[in-house]
Amino acid sequence: MNDVAALILAGGNGTRLWPLSTTAKPKQFRRLLCDRTMLQLTADRLAGMVPPERTFVSVRREHVSLVHQQLPQVAGENVLAEPQVRDTAGALGYAAFAIQQKFGDCVMVVLASDQHVESITQFQASLQTAIEAARSGTYLVSVGVPPSEPNPQYGYMECGEELPIASHAFDGVRYVEKPSAQIAEQFIKAGNYLWNTNIFVWQTDHLLSALRRYQPVIYRLLKTMHRIRMASHSYEPTELYGKLPKISIDYGVMEQVRPGDDHRHVFVKGDFGWSDVGGYRTLEKTCRGDEHGNRCRGEVSASSTKDCLLFCESPWQLQVEGLSDCNVIVGENGEVFLSSRHSESADLRNLWQSGASRLLGRSGQFQADARLLRVNNLGFFADSGMLCAMDVSNLDVRIRGNSVRVAGSPMLAPPLATGDALTQAGGLANMTVAVAERYERMSEMAAEAFVETVSNAIASKGKAVISASAGGTPELLYGLLRTRYRSAVDWSKLVFFQMDEYFGLHPSDNQSMAAYLLSRVIEPLGITNFVLLPNGRECDADALAEHERRLEDAGGLDLVVHGIGRNGHLGFNEPSSAFDSRTRMVELSQSTRQANRRFFSNGQETPGYGVTLGLGTMFKARKVMLLASGEAKREAIQRCVWGVCSPDVPASMLQRHSDVDILVDQDACGWLLKPQLSVMAEAPQFEAADAILAGSTQGENGPRVQTFVDGNLKRAA
Repeated sequence: MNDVAALILAGGNGTRLWPLSTTAKPKQFRRLLCDRTMLQLTADRLAGMVPPERTFVSVRREHVSLVHQQLPQVAGENVLAEPQVRDTAGALGYAAFAIQQKFGDCVMVVLASDQHVESITQFQASLQTAIEAARSGTYLVSVGVPPSEPNPQYGYMECGEELPIASHAFDGVRYVEKPSAQIAEQFIKAGNYLWNTNIFVWQTDHLLSALRRYQPVIYRLLKTMHRIRMASHSYEPTELYGKLPKISIDYGVMEQVRPGDDHRHVFVKGDFGWSDVGGYRTLEKTCRGDEHGNRCRGEVSASSTKDCLLFCESPWQLQVEGLSDCNVIVGENGEVFLSSRHSESADLRNLWQSGASRLLGRSGQFQADARLLRVNNLGFFADSGMLCAMDVSNLDVRIRGNSVRVAGSPMLAPPLATGDALTQAGGLANMTVAVAERYERMSEMAAEAFVETVSNAIASKGKAVISASAGGTPELLYGLLRTRYRSAVDWSKLVFFQMDEYFGLHPSDNQSMAAYLLSRVIEPLGITNFVLLPNGRECDADALAEHERRLEDAGGLDLVVHGIGRNGHLGFNEPSSAFDSRTRMVELSQSTRQANRRFFSNGQETPGYGVTLGLGTMFKARKVMLLASGEAKREAIQRCVWGVCSPDVPASMLQRHSDVDILVDQDACGWLLKPQLSVMAEAPQFEAADAILAGSTQGENGPRVQTFVDGNLKRAA
């Protein structure tokens, strides 16, 4: 075909396939499907249709050498380096000018380098149809395939009447970019929609005239670059290229075409087994499974394992035992990625790149890095390498040199030699630890979770019963409720019970906790139904019992929001408080009085006694949120999650609760950043708890923890 040239787009990052796809070597340069890379497979599909000398590749400047290595048959001047990433409208226009400069106006075939095609014969037949259509007029031709499922991750094309210009060519009605699953289902039932494969065919003149009409700024900049390049072959268009608007060809041109325009859409229907290899779910579909449903590539040994995606890049070896329904990916740099098969890898990529998520364990010459997301009982033993994990449970991971072992029985294998670092996720399966980089982000996450919990309670039963602490840690949370979420909730449907109070301080006293809550929460939000603790002279046994009765009559607490004391107290429940304790008067410890002295001025002494909801009362809450900020709370949080479940640390009671969110900033999670190996190397043991907790569930090897780092807590729930 002397009037045809092809452009392969190879400038993407492939971030959803991290760590197989990295910034240094994205997925199109990887051997994901066979012994040929995705880029090489794309070029192979053109064999017999477009010769190498008429094949062009658009790629980011830093990846030009990879194209030369993998496609040596493509001439150097045909590798078009993008100085900056400006999306496909600019890249395609830039390539169209380059093709015209070398071959004049011709048919231009555009292929993406990250797609899977099952039938090359059927693919080339559809491409031939598209080429014939492009030759017939001012057509912008798109190749589509019939959708096999209502996938909301793909774009759709609505076909009109069949056209006489070529077989299986239809009048193009419109593009619909990534509809909802419900709308996609309607498209499939209609029968006249195709998936948009982003395979385009057009005359170079027709593409450039479309850019001139729909994206005139892009066209003028490209035209200027072309003129300069014609005058100087050594021209590097860095400055002008960086001024190109960042917009895709889909949004910038294809979706702008209207009936009556000079340009016209033609949609060609193909049926060649197509998929866009964007994430692990799609990659799994392109791989053949063994008799146990495992899909493997690389040096992989699997036993007692089924329905897993197992990828291992050279020079690593992977041994898997006792797993099901998991992804286990070992990248060429030693990254180990574990997740459920139904997880998206974008969260893992963000988790790994986030400094706030770093879990570092060091001992002697051994070092191990880890990022853990929604993890349930994971053992990680390492002397080199890295680890990410998401939505996984009951795993034992060992990395030694170039060998990776993943097994389904954590903490049961004999320990490694003395000196090995161990980063082990512990805590209860119902406990979520959310680590934010800053206090401000922690407060935002807390506000989001607070509003969601309260809204759900109101929706289900018409009201929400809550109790929340006063103090410095929740200050910004309350500020966000007053401002950002003031209209998000019908606050008149809240019933607010005071959690604790200094004995003898009247609500009119500005230093009382009642005054704090009234001025920062109750009155600004318009909460009219609130119950203060009995205090002063009326604080007798009958009044305290009446407070408990009022709480029971309200239906019990839907949500409790705690801070935590340096000694692990919750509310004013000091160490040695019974887990089944009720609302009562307590003596405050010296450490609590010292910590709270900052709230009292003019030399006024911190009261020595307080009134508080008991641990047993608060334990009955349907959901608990615990907030901690600053280095001073590190030890308390560590003992709460990892320590012995004992009244000596009142917050450790939460290990037995059914629904706990613990939100901490980076300063408060030193126990994560620099784990105490002597503590974390063995499963914590519970002491006998009070009868109120006797029915709670405990894992065989001690508590387990779910960890979510610097993100939307809603996704971790």
